[in-house]
Amino acid sequence: MTTMYKIEPLFAERIWGGNKLKEKFHFEFDKEPVGEAWLVADVPLGTNWVVGAEMPLNEFYRKYRNEYFGIKEDRFPLRATIIDPADNLSVQLHPTDEYALKYENSLGKPEAWYVIESEPGGKIQFGHTAKTKDEFIDKANNHQWDELLSYVDAEPEKFLYVNAGILHAVGKGVICYEIARNADITYRVYDYDRIDKKTGKPRDLHLQKAFDNLVSPFNEKGMIKPDEIFVDGLMIIEYYNKPKEFIFRRIRCKDKGIYNQKEFGFYTVGRGSGIFNGQEVKIGETYFLPKDSGALTVQGDMDLLMASYSD
Repeated sequence: MTTMYKIEPLFAERIWGGNKLKEKFHFEFDKEPVGEAWLVADVPLGTNWVVGAEMPLNEFYRKYRNEYFGIKEDRFPLRATIIDPADNLSVQLHPTDEYALKYENSLGKPEAWYVIESEPGGKIQFGHTAKTKDEFIDKANNHQWDELLSYVDAEPEKFLYVNAGILHAVGKGVICYEIARNADITYRVYDYDRIDKKTGKPRDLHLQKAFDNLVSPFNEKGMIKPDEIFVDGLMIIEYYNKPKEFIFRRIRCKDKGIYNQKEFGFYTVGRGSGIFNGQEVKIGETYFLPKDSGALTVQGDMDLLMASYSD
């Protein structure tokens, strides 16, 4: 049986953090308020611990990049997070690769959200109504946010891709699985005039950099739910697959089935519990399986959220 490694999550305090990470996913932590569980991460603030290999994820990647991952990136390329907001996230955007390389010595951060659950009426801020960039800048400077910001309904099991330059913010009560390239260049545009209790001040905004990258006019697609394909007893939904960004698919098991894995994969139990690759797994847990693991057995009533990457 293919060796499977459990990935220990990290937890990030956020001004808008809720309580579902403990209540729904049974994570344990002693700081508050926590808004994010970093399931897969290698950032300056921390990297996950790989149980079984007994080393941090960045070291694990360097040691087994060719054997287990089969990709060429020098730095670990993925981020995967569960977001739990008791309040709206700040309205923000990410720069293009070209801009980020020039000004931040980094790549941009294409990302996407899969909605796990949402309170009734839950929304995701996505895009804007301005016809031109000048109109956007004028309304932003005059705090006409109600007129300027646009929203989509946060429908469970749907997926929203966020390209560079797109305004976005997860709304209150919308629990998401976020997958992204492993970069963290974010330009905050609007934060509802909130005061950070730790500093007693509003959080920093990055308006000029945001204006430099803003996509205007806005005409992106909204939320999607691709076709479901039934294979070997499992429902497979491929939401996104683009080289040098990320791969994201959902594997739904109602009883039992076989999943044939080619790419390496980080699997998070997003719903339910069961047996995966011969091991009991439960909601909130994340496991890594190397590339070419082949036929993996899945049994139970659960969803596996799979993150991967290709060159």
